[in-house]
Amino acid sequence: MTYNIRMTFLPKLEEKINVINQKAIILTAALVNYKKRLFSDVLASRVYISMYPSLLIHMIEEAKQYIGVLQMLQKYEHPYEAHNILEQERFWNDIMCRHMEYIKGSLDPIGRETIEICDKLSKEFWINSQRAKNAESEEVFTHELVNGSIDLMRETTDFMGKWTQELLKCKIHASVLPIVADHTFREANHYYRLLRMFQKMK
Repeated sequence: MTYNIRMTFLPKLEEKINVINQKAIILTAALVNYKKRLFSDVLASRVYISMYPSLLIHMIEEAKQYIGVLQMLQKYEHPYEAHNILEQERFWNDIMCRHMEYIKGSLDPIGRETIEICDKLSKEFWINSQRAKNAESEEVFTHELVNGSIDLMRETTDFMGKWTQELLKCKIHASVLPIVADHTFREANHYYRLLRMFQKMK
């Protein structure tokens, strides 16, 4: 299914949207460059940060993904057409895998049950990411892949919601800011929403 997103906007409104998108692209590109410099400084021991250095790469990849979506919108292209689904599946399964790994790494070792859940989910996301990567190279899209990701994301969003609430109520001990937990929960919901949209495509 192909989408034509060229709407019948009023010319002035359309121009304002284009300007906003272009500013967002420029600002996000500047953020990417800053994160790259910071990452280099961290690796060279010129700067100390209280998080995993790989988390900077994680942020850079997410920012690049956002820039790509905006650039497609600027060209009146739908960023989530059928031929882009496999790339999106690979990207987001990889992101979710690392989210689970970061959460696991932030938990107090005494919380074995939560650690084991994170470990299980991260492994399943990695498997799904590899499946999407293989399907992407073969240019074969199947709803079976999407349905599998939906089932996994349903389980993940339930876990993330409960985990975030328990963190806020101090029922879970972890070296992570609540706002970071909220961020990962929102991204999980975003991917879940995308999957439900992909499921309707033919």
